[in-house]
Amino acid sequence: MLAFTLFLQTSVQMGTHILLAILGGILCEKVGNSNLGIEGMMLMGAAAGFATALVTNNPWLAMLVAGLAGMAGAAIYGFITITLKGNQIVTGIVLTTFGTGVAGLFNDFLSGKALSESFRAFFAPKAIPQ
Repeated sequence: MLAFTLFLQTSVQMGTHILLAILGGILCEKVGNSNLGIEGMMLMGAAAGFATALVTNNPWLAMLVAGLAGMAGAAIYGFITITLKGNQIVTGIVLTTFGTGVAGLFNDFLSGKALSESFRAFFAPKAIPQ
């Protein structure tokens, strides 16, 4: 029973960000926009959030910067596809490629760096009162 509980806990922890991206993609499809750039937006947000976390050691600011970086990618995609009437497929693939490149560039500078213990403690699992 313990192994099954750990499996469920790990599944929820590791799958939540993917689920949120999938829900965003479904919403885009519902309004008639085929967004293939979601992965690039997530990568830009993750890279910017990690860099901010290393520099400031502030988890709230790191989450804010990560969200703003993802929103910047979404704004670029929206501007090109809606305002300029660009091709949605090409723009999404370019945005994913760009996000991968940005994350790779950040990786070159930040590889091997670790977050502080206080920062990691902020995101440590919390017990749910019964």
